[in-house]
Order: sequence, then C-alpha cells, then structure tokens
Amino acid sequence: PNLDFTLSYLSFQAHLQSASLDQAFIAVEKILQNPIAPLKSCTRVLLEYFHAAPGPQRKAIELFASKIGDPSADDVEVLHSIDSVLEGIIETAKHEILDDTTEAILLLISEEQVKTRLLASQGTESRAHILIFNHASAMFRAKCFHLACKLYQCSEDFLDANGSGSNAPRVQLLRLQARCQVGSGLFEDALATIITVELLESPLSPSTLLIKFTILLCLDGKETELD
Repeated sequence: PNLDFTLSYLSFQAHLQSASLDQAFIAVEKILQNPIAPLKSCTRVLLEYFHAAPGPQRKAIELFASKIGDPSADDVEVLHSIDSVLEGIIETAKHEILDDTTEAILLLISEEQVKTRLLASQGTESRAHILIFNHASAMFRAKCFHLACKLYQCSEDFLDANGSGSNAPRVQLLRLQARCQVGSGLFEDALATIITVELLESPLSPSTLLIKFTILLCLDGKETELD
C-alpha cells in the first residue's frame, strides 16, 4: 500500500502538470481509496485537483466522504479536512460566479458522513456554516439569487445543533431566502417563506414586515425588486 500510494501520487502530479485531467482523476481515485493514505495528504491532493478542474466533481466528493467516514479517523483532523475542502471549492468561484461551485458545496454538505461529523461537533458555530453563509451572501450581492437561496437553505442544516432553542438564526435565514425568492421572481414562494417567519417571530420585526409588504406589492404587480 505504501508503494501504491507513492506511485499514485507521482502519477497524479505528472498528469496534473500535463493537464491530463482524466488521468489525474484516476490517480486521485487510487489515492483516496488507499487505506493507508493519510487524510491530510488526500485533502491536499483533492484541493489541487479541484483547482485544476473546478466543477461539481461528484465522484471526487463521494470518495472524500467515504474517506472521512472511517470511524477510526481523528475528529479534529476530519473537521479540518472538511473545512479545507469546502474552502477549496469556494476558492474556485472567487473570480467567477459558477453554478457548479454551488452544486459542489451542496454535494459535499449533503453527504451523510460530512453532515454527521459537522453536526455532532460544532453546531451553529461551525466553520462550515460560516463559509457557506458568507458564500451565499456573496452570491446575493452578485444578484445570483437562485444560488444564494440554495446556500441559505443549506445553512439551516447547521442551526441549533447544540439545542439552544433560539429561533433567531433560522428567522434570519428564512428572511434572506424570502429576499432571494423575490429577486428570482418567485413571489408565491417568498410569501410562503415569510409566513413561516411570522410563525417563529414574536413580535414581528420591521424587517419581516417590510419584506412581506414588498412581496404583497410584487404579487399585485406594483413592485419588482426588494432593495
């Protein structure tokens, strides 16, 4: 296994240098499936591959999730790897808005091994939650409302994992989702979202009231944008 890992790594670097991405992925696959391959090395290889071939990379993400699903894996090291991979995916969209980046984030976080590790360890304050929320906000500022909405919805998975019982973080995310839905022209969906906020929030905040008022105007055809 040691020799296999070394040869696979050398093969990966060679194919990466020659831009043979299909062959590079075959090497990535061998590395991630090697039982003795250190998680830190696997993470570094995956990040290099993502940088060279940005996109959803479903198979690579599935392989990574399987690697961290090993019960013997160190929790701290696993969490660091998840955060690093998530940051690496987001990095690919730093200079360009990519649907593929959002899809890759959602694929990573939806993997059961990844979600379980994150929810069991850090809850609301997880680094992953912060990264996803910040990227969603970047998508919102870029008026990529459909992408922002998906990411805000994803952020809900990390809320109240430690049982604090507060509705405030969820209310904030739901308001943001409603704003995204207005931006996307999904006024009926936005109204349903803001009605959920009303059930959770008491008394209703000025922000909630303003968003609902704007949604009602949009439904009447008198408003098309939420500032």
